[in-house]
Amino acid sequence: MKNLILGCFVFFLSSQALFSQKINGKIIDARTLEPMSNVAVQLDKKTGTYSDNLGLYEIDMLGKNQLIFSCLGYTTRTLSLDSLKILNFIVALSERENNLKEVELNSKTYSLDSLLFYIEKNKHKNYDTKAQKQDVFLRKSNRAAFDKVDFDLDRSTLLNRANEKLANKELNIFSNNIKNSKSTFYTDYYATHSFKNVYVDQLKKTYIISNIDSAKAYRISTNQEDFTLEKIQEKGQQLVLNYLDKTKSYKVKTGFFKVDDTISIQKINRQVDSRKNTFDTSTLKSDFLETQRTFSFLNPDSPNNFLDTNYYKYQLKSVRIIDDELTYELLFYPRKSKAKFSGTLYVNAFDFAVRKVTYSYAKGKRGEHMNLKLVLGVKYSENTRNGTIRYQRDNNDVYRIHYAKEEQGRYFYVNRSFKFIEYSSDKNKIKFGVKLEGNIYSTTEMVVTKTAATNPDAIKMVQKRKLLPFLSIIDYHMSSWKNGVLLKPFSE
Repeated sequence: MKNLILGCFVFFLSSQALFSQKINGKIIDARTLEPMSNVAVQLDKKTGTYSDNLGLYEIDMLGKNQLIFSCLGYTTRTLSLDSLKILNFIVALSERENNLKEVELNSKTYSLDSLLFYIEKNKHKNYDTKAQKQDVFLRKSNRAAFDKVDFDLDRSTLLNRANEKLANKELNIFSNNIKNSKSTFYTDYYATHSFKNVYVDQLKKTYIISNIDSAKAYRISTNQEDFTLEKIQEKGQQLVLNYLDKTKSYKVKTGFFKVDDTISIQKINRQVDSRKNTFDTSTLKSDFLETQRTFSFLNPDSPNNFLDTNYYKYQLKSVRIIDDELTYELLFYPRKSKAKFSGTLYVNAFDFAVRKVTYSYAKGKRGEHMNLKLVLGVKYSENTRNGTIRYQRDNNDVYRIHYAKEEQGRYFYVNRSFKFIEYSSDKNKIKFGVKLEGNIYSTTEMVVTKTAATNPDAIKMVQKRKLLPFLSIIDYHMSSWKNGVLLKPFSE
């Protein structure tokens, strides 16, 4: 029976290969030859991917014979599979020439203040703030780069010399494995969610209420090991426990661990791991809410409300032709200390819609930070954050978020010590310390594949949480959404 199932799976993968062809390539700027990130690579309007920060792309042709390469400010190219093979799958895109003669410029020229006024005046006409239902592809990735991994095991009567030597050897191997690891954890979600804006008069704030209508998720890691801070701490403790006297009980901080109970502890860990093979819809809902807040400048409470003239000041950089439309490029940067970002707004000259936003922390700015190094042995600082938001105009001349990406870099320092105290009259003890230092890099990338109006009354204030299983590799390959939006894994 097992051989039959395996045979079916192999046949399935083989048949997939017959009807699809996965290609890999690179996109560069035709003038500078530099790699281009965030270039749309499409089979059609609904199916495609984006190039990563090294300009690399990967896509399944799904029986199609051509690809469309497009990027704001560059000439769109449509290339057949044969043409791509001749180019060795390296595609060069040229900037659109700013030929203002192609555009009727008899319209009024706006000053910076007038431009900001009309952007604000038209934003509720240009962007739909009513209740919406979206089909969304969301990818979250995390990678930890450890600069320091130190385990400190004090000498003690609880460990004889031989066991102490073995324990230190294992801890050193574990430390080197962590420092040399380059694992990245990806979680892909494809979900339909509904949301609406609710203004609470008493609090003078607008809140986003969201419901998850359906969801699927697939999780993958580039490394078998789980090197999260929690797992490193747990495994380090377990390595020490393995070399203690299994006939004794030990007090670890406020809990009691009996070494001969490690089998039952492993059973508990397996139960926890089984729960980790599921995802919580309430957590996904929180992720979508946070993403909506982050990528929406229409919400006055959004951290990315770059149109708040109380906190930001602006400079008109240029007027360019981008995708056959006259576009203003506005630079923004902090006016007050509360404002943290600088970047560029790309504004359509005829309807005053913001079509694209790029942003990053302004010079000297950073995000959340905490320094309790001397008190609790913990330090944390969000040092880098940058993002891109793109809006797409529909047939009703309404702009909606189509693509968004944000990258963050956080420094961390953790110095924790533990005591294993023998539960006896002698109360012999051994001290074990863990010191970790490095950076955590995370990326959130979102593609909205479909948006439609929905009944706001159907969106509940409180939605019952559900635990749903992550797709297995077989289910993932058989799922209809696998090829809906293909985002190449990020190159860190």
